Amino acid sequence: VFIKIDVQGHEMQVIRGGRMVIAASQRVMVEFNFAALYDGQPCFDELHQEMRSLGFILDTFVSPFRHPATGELMSKNLFYFKQSSGHAER
Repeated sequence: VFIKIDVQGHEMQVIRGGRMVIAASQRVMVEFNFAALYDGQPCFDELHQEMRSLGFILDTFVSPFRHPATGELMSKNLFYFKQSSGHAER
């Protein structure tokens, strides 16, 4: 099962509210905003630790979106995969 989370700053609410469904999946893509675009949006460390607590490992970053005038990184899609039980925690 593949899950896509694209919720404009509400990533933690979705992940925490859907822990059972997300934990049962194999891959998750989260659109993450690195720039402060929304009140209360999580920082990368919070989001990453929440995904790790569900047994996921960050696989890759894709689709960077940069501010057209400044070049600042605004958002990227983060891809996580489920850690198999045979691998040690990193």
